[in-house]
This record gives sequence, C-alpha cells and structure tokens, in this order.
Amino acid sequence: MRTVVFSVAALTLAACAHGDGTKGGLVSVRADAAAIDQGFAGRRFALLVGIDTAGDERWRPLKFAAKDARDFAAALGPTSPTGFTSTRVLTEPQDTTREALRREVRALAALATRPEDTLLVYVSAHGTLDHDARGELKRYLVTSDAEFHRVSQTALEV
Repeated sequence: MRTVVFSVAALTLAACAHGDGTKGGLVSVRADAAAIDQGFAGRRFALLVGIDTAGDERWRPLKFAAKDARDFAAALGPTSPTGFTSTRVLTEPQDTTREALRREVRALAALATRPEDTLLVYVSAHGTLDHDARGELKRYLVTSDAEFHRVSQTALEV
C-alpha cells in the first residue's frame, strides 16, 4: 500500500510541471524503499516522571524516584537501540503538579498522530487510594502538590 500511495503522489507531483514550464509527461523519480519505510514507521515518545517529595510533608519522601526517571531516560537515550524520538523527564516540583502532569500527558498524546506511534509514560512516585466525589474507591498518583487529607481533590487519578 505504501508503494502505491507514494507512486500516486510522485506521479501527481511529476505531472504538475516540467522543468521547462510545460505541463504533462512523466518524470523519473527514485525512491529508496528503506527511506519510504522509515517515513511511515511509528515514532516513540516517552514521558518519565520521578517525584521524590510532595509539598505536604505528611507524604514520606522517596529516595530514588527522580533518579529512577533519569536513569530510565538514559536507557532510552540517543545511543540506545530503542529508537525513541523524544524523551521528556520531569522531576522538579513545579513540573510534577497535578495540572502540569495533565498538560504533559495531553501534549504527549497530541504528538502521536500515527497509528504506529508508541507512547511510554513512566511514573516513579507514591500511589494511594481514596474515595472520589461519588464515594467510589479510586487509585491516585501522589503529585508534588497532593494534599494528604484531600487526595481525590489534589492528586492525579490513575
């Protein structure tokens, strides 16, 4: 299918104009199959989050959450055979609030415009349970701005 789509596009473009300004005729186009396959290949995007501490001191600090996110990013880096197009690491408190993480996930989802694209979201942080507004028990990620006694209102629902 890719070859057909590319051939039709190449023929359409070639039929538009010649180098001398005349219309019509075919122009020979060389296309490397590997380059075409790469152009249609899925891209890989990663969002890696490590939250060591929350603003509310009732959450015990974690020793290695931010380090784990950075180490994972290093494993996905440009020299890695995994081929990630983009790797974003968030470990600072201002970048790991509930709203900041929501924005990051939306931005990540907007990047994946092809069915072949892959999104990876890794979070190293506290997790907890709380009842939502309807009384249902839900899972939450403890963001840097999560309040210990107001989890459903301030943490990020899984």
